[in-house]
Amino acid sequence: MNSSNLLKLIGIGGAVVILALLNIESPFIPVGIIALIVIVVFVIRNIRIGILILFATKPIIDATYAFQILPGLSLLQITGVLFPLTVLIYALQNRPVLHSPKLMIFFYFFLWINVLSALLTIVHVSTFGSFLFSLVTFFQVSNMIAVYFLMPNLISNNDELKKFLQVLLLAGLFPIITGILQSFNLLPELKTLRTTGDLIRISGWYYDSSNMRFYSFQTLVTSIFFIYHFRPAIILRVSLYVYTAACLFITYKTYSKSAIGIIAASFLIYVVLSKRIILGLVGIFIFLTLWTTSDFISRDIEKLVWKEVKYTESSEGFNTNSLLSGRIGIWDNYLNEYTQSDIVDKAFGLSYVVGRNAHNDFLRILVSNGFVGLGLYGVILLSLLYYLLTSYLSHRDILSIFSIILFGAFIIDSVGLTMTLQPAYCWFSFGIMSLSINRRTALLGKTLIPSRMKLDLQTKTSTI
Repeated sequence: MNSSNLLKLIGIGGAVVILALLNIESPFIPVGIIALIVIVVFVIRNIRIGILILFATKPIIDATYAFQILPGLSLLQITGVLFPLTVLIYALQNRPVLHSPKLMIFFYFFLWINVLSALLTIVHVSTFGSFLFSLVTFFQVSNMIAVYFLMPNLISNNDELKKFLQVLLLAGLFPIITGILQSFNLLPELKTLRTTGDLIRISGWYYDSSNMRFYSFQTLVTSIFFIYHFRPAIILRVSLYVYTAACLFITYKTYSKSAIGIIAASFLIYVVLSKRIILGLVGIFIFLTLWTTSDFISRDIEKLVWKEVKYTESSEGFNTNSLLSGRIGIWDNYLNEYTQSDIVDKAFGLSYVVGRNAHNDFLRILVSNGFVGLGLYGVILLSLLYYLLTSYLSHRDILSIFSIILFGAFIIDSVGLTMTLQPAYCWFSFGIMSLSINRRTALLGKTLIPSRMKLDLQTKTSTI
């Protein structure tokens, strides 16, 4: 990347941040501008530019959750509906194909199960609110299928991949900058989210800290991915390392048990799959050094998990419903309601409008789509893991390794959140995983460790 392009990217990134900061005065200004740009791009049917703009502005759009165009309908829901509809139009017009289309069969069946579950709920609860919520939920679930289908046809070579990653790096400026400012009390007007003890979670302008944590993790992964895949010049590389450190800091300041597990699991997966044992030992040494010499890190983590630790020591007289930030009690209530339902509801779903209240994606799917839907979703995840491992054994590059990392992060987060209802999370995770599984030859990266399989690099690259 030359200095001219770097200056352009910095200028665009600065404009994005300034646009986002207008939320202090009024959310209508950035919302109106962003929505207008995206709609115009979609109207002229340049889906590549449209999707890139959507990825770039989604962190800002998520900060406008309080602004509702209609009761119960915010810009977040609109983008969650707009994306799969746009992909559907694109598919009907261009008829693109995937390199490994078998997984799409399970996706299609899962989509039809969601249609059936939504219809059953609408029939049982004949209100406009249940109809609207069911419709929005269906489109939110459709996002992971839409991006899995779209991304390999949208990005077919390394130049397009580089542009996509640059957009994600720019998109991360807003949450990272606002998170840093809030962590140093430079944005005191933002709401305070407390967790265990006196720990205060960084949330920025978002509804809760999960958005901040996701975007910091997305930017962290993108930054490391960009460094290892494209080997940028030294100045840009150092800048990205600093950016990565800032992302780690914000992820830490969200004080999330899932975040701790995801960072640890991601590091372990990378060390094992890339066979960088020395890096793993160095990382463990650094962590143990910080743990033993830095009081605030050990103190913060102990505060974060003290309930769970206390329960493991002695469960007598302990209220288990308070564990995992109260999620245990919520799960028990939904499971009791599900077990008392009739056989049809158990098979195809008790209520499709559970939404994020379940605080567990597998439980949400069980209650919303029944054991039939949950079983099919399990087949999708197992098949996805199989194809990701197959891609890794074939290519052994940074793309295949990071795809497995994202799969692991998605599973960990699904324990405490409803990830299939988080469009931005699905766009990034399932998009990168699909790129690894359905990659074009031109997307082959540098092999990290020797592979027994020979890759035909002379194969003609498919184009859209």
